[in-house]
Amino acid sequence: MSLSVIFLICILSAIFLGFFLKVNAGIISTVLAVLLGVLGCGLSVSGVIALWPSKLMMTLVFMTFFFGFAINNGTLHRIIQVATRWGRKCPPLIPIILFAINFIMSMIGVPAYAMFAFTAPIIIPICVDSSISLILAAIIIIGAPIAGGYSSVGQFGIITTNTMLAHGYSMEQAIPIVRTMWINNIIVQVLVFVAFYFILKGYKTKVSESVMHPDPFDKVQKKTAILLMVAFGSMILMSVLKTLIGGDFFITLNKFNDVLFIIPILIIASIILKVGDEKEAFKRIPMGSILLVCGIITLVSVGLKGGILDEITVWAADNVSSGVAPYFLCVAASFMSYFVSTTSGVIPTLGTMVAGIAQSTGLNTCLLYSCISVPAGFTGYSPFSSGGSITLGSIVDDNLSKPLYKTLLWFPLLATVINILCIMLGIMQKGPF
Repeated sequence: MSLSVIFLICILSAIFLGFFLKVNAGIISTVLAVLLGVLGCGLSVSGVIALWPSKLMMTLVFMTFFFGFAINNGTLHRIIQVATRWGRKCPPLIPIILFAINFIMSMIGVPAYAMFAFTAPIIIPICVDSSISLILAAIIIIGAPIAGGYSSVGQFGIITTNTMLAHGYSMEQAIPIVRTMWINNIIVQVLVFVAFYFILKGYKTKVSESVMHPDPFDKVQKKTAILLMVAFGSMILMSVLKTLIGGDFFITLNKFNDVLFIIPILIIASIILKVGDEKEAFKRIPMGSILLVCGIITLVSVGLKGGILDEITVWAADNVSSGVAPYFLCVAASFMSYFVSTTSGVIPTLGTMVAGIAQSTGLNTCLLYSCISVPAGFTGYSPFSSGGSITLGSIVDDNLSKPLYKTLLWFPLLATVINILCIMLGIMQKGPF
């Protein structure tokens, strides 16, 4: 049995054993990574553990810790309420405002999984009171954070960039790949939102009581909002100064333009300014999800160390034609994402095939990765995947969660058809290579 077959068995086993046994798939992946690395690739246990994506883990820990303050003290809740009130004189704008808020917050780094859990119990009642369809509500809650989350500081962008590096791409190659994935996710998610906005008559939205009378920001929330603006603004400012002014000072300053430097400083500031309880904010760190992502990436890294990329390249050259490849990846990603997370399961698994397919068919690498991430993002609405399950789990009212559950069973299947049409019509953009 070839190494690539053993690797695929290992990674699929980790995902599905984790699902059926209710054990974190990242832990299973780590065990399988050691077995595969030692027995199949000639690595030592220490050599396998060295492949653990420590930078990714630190980034996710610090980001979720920092935004935990804003979630716990109600700052993000208040931002949603206040921004939604802007649409009180023109109710049809309310769904658009909600979509834009979720997109922007995810784009600046609020973890998408936290967005699913946090915004669902806020947005669902607003949508029910305002006569907004639950399908449109699901697109706002899940689709908008997915569209925004592939930015350079977004959760999906960070995870996917590190996955690209694990796949053997350089940072210079990974950045345009992820940027193209972000553009295509925005295009398709916005197209779907706009289509269903008109199909489901979002323009007939009414003004609810919660929109008319939101509570004002208190002192703690004002401090937190300023820290949120500093977090994103400082990263943009350093990049702009380097580009517009240049010079040794700003070039050196831009070297500090990293979330692993900026966010810890803001965490310290949050504690000093007493914007929330440190222990409670720390509880917001989704260690289960982080272990899942890091464990699977470690398993992928072991496989690549063993040379599975060469084997997959040969297989792709013999079995996947240029005309079929985008649709093959689209359907495969949709099927997998119906049950597992896009960034921790689908992209690491199918991403190992992209380089081989691109080399054998001459297809655009950036587009092929988009053919994985975009459809997987939509079937991630499924009640059995991360987006749908977290959203449903955060709604305590059964009268709201039950109809939404039924919707999320079939909506991903419709979305898969929409994604295939987008590929056929050439709506998805190609990157530089």
